[in-house]
Amino acid sequence: MIINSINYTNNPYLQENSQGIKQLKHKRSAFYEVNHKSGVTTEGINEVINSGSFTDTSEAAALSFKGNFKKFLSSDKFANFLEYTNDHNQTANALVALVTAGMVRPALTMAIPGMKDKKDKIYSAGQAISSGFLGYAVTMVLTKPLDDALKKAKAAPAKFGCDSISKLGKPQMRTMDTLMRNIPEWIICVPRAMLTIALIPLILKYVFGLSKTPKNKPAEAQNPQQIQNDYSNLKGGKELKNFIANDNNKAKDVSFHGKIPEATVETIVNASKNNKVSGFYDKFTDLIAKHITSPLLNSKTLQKKAEQWKESDFLFNHIATVTSAIISGVYMQRTLNNDNLEDDKKKVLAINQGLTFVISTTLSYLIDSKLNNWWERVTAKFIGARADDKDFEKDFAAEQKAVLDKIKKMKENKASKEELKKVKPLKALDYAKTKKLVLPTNIDKLVNGMGLLKKMVIIGAIFRLAVPIAATPLASWVDELRSKHMAKKQQQQ
Repeated sequence: MIINSINYTNNPYLQENSQGIKQLKHKRSAFYEVNHKSGVTTEGINEVINSGSFTDTSEAAALSFKGNFKKFLSSDKFANFLEYTNDHNQTANALVALVTAGMVRPALTMAIPGMKDKKDKIYSAGQAISSGFLGYAVTMVLTKPLDDALKKAKAAPAKFGCDSISKLGKPQMRTMDTLMRNIPEWIICVPRAMLTIALIPLILKYVFGLSKTPKNKPAEAQNPQQIQNDYSNLKGGKELKNFIANDNNKAKDVSFHGKIPEATVETIVNASKNNKVSGFYDKFTDLIAKHITSPLLNSKTLQKKAEQWKESDFLFNHIATVTSAIISGVYMQRTLNNDNLEDDKKKVLAINQGLTFVISTTLSYLIDSKLNNWWERVTAKFIGARADDKDFEKDFAAEQKAVLDKIKKMKENKASKEELKKVKPLKALDYAKTKKLVLPTNIDKLVNGMGLLKKMVIIGAIFRLAVPIAATPLASWVDELRSKHMAKKQQQQ
């Protein structure tokens, strides 16, 4: 493989800022424009010779993955997504939820074995689809004006009357951004949760072709033998697709190919090009910036909290936990009072949601904290890719290990909390700035987006994927035990 050399004097990917300092443009690094030999992208290796053995094939696959991963980290699309994640926390979080809850989870729910009542799977899958697609659409529509208003207020504090933010330091302002962009979710999540619960019967009817059994109508009226035949082969994604495509299930024309979010985004973009719509939206966000965003930014209480929490690595997690508590409470209450659901399904869904919140909250904090140091190394790989420094990742890993070893030794020697606070785990961006790398002008946003993305993926995978799928059969088991207990109690009476 031939690696193109980098000339920092005449590098086309450099641009001068207002102070005359050269910084990287937001472009893919020339370092990763590599030649391909033997179908494998490598680094530091001239050629991969595949002898056909299992070892060589595995090594070639590993090298290919490593090379493709670095190309992905250095790509403009990934950088753009990170910047979007930084500027629009909740919409990006809803997009992660859409993938995990609205697409992956329904397929896996249908595939899990060991559930006696397979209709429980249908109800859980319908709930997941409703939550994913509706959550994304509602979040994007409601939070974009708030995010844009915040951007306006920060860009022109004098115009909108929030000059006090100029006195805030970068860490404090970053904490203010996190609070301003995510706390509105506490208000949005309630009506969204109510709409999701209301939408479940519609999803079940028009996507899965199932209808609620009338309370006073015999179960035989639903043709249980036909239902059994339909469910007998639902053991995986292929069977689920065939089930949905079945004419008898009235879902022939229903298809999810990831087009809904794309179409929604395109609609908003096209609408923004219309002068009238654009003018109205601009005035609307001005009003928000002046009457809502600015007073909050000037709030002494909020500024004090931002100062207090500026060193917290789990602020986003704390806000997400409150949001999940609200959503779980609403889901359970609304589910139990929803007349459009069968009584036995209400209990299954309510137990499912309660188990999901308790277990997911614990796991999300645990896994997030355990992955911190590893994610800093991934961030270092990303920074090295953007700065065209192939040695930065290794240098950071060595320095990080030295700091972690020092902290471990201090704990073994029973150092005081005050002493331990003085030695903190190394951050990739802080280390990069000490190395005086040539970094993109928006590197702070990109790295903050990296940190948020990790949390969103962890929370999404746990809250909306792993635990709900595990909780579905567990909830059925708990409900079965409860039913047996109630039946035994009635017999004793």
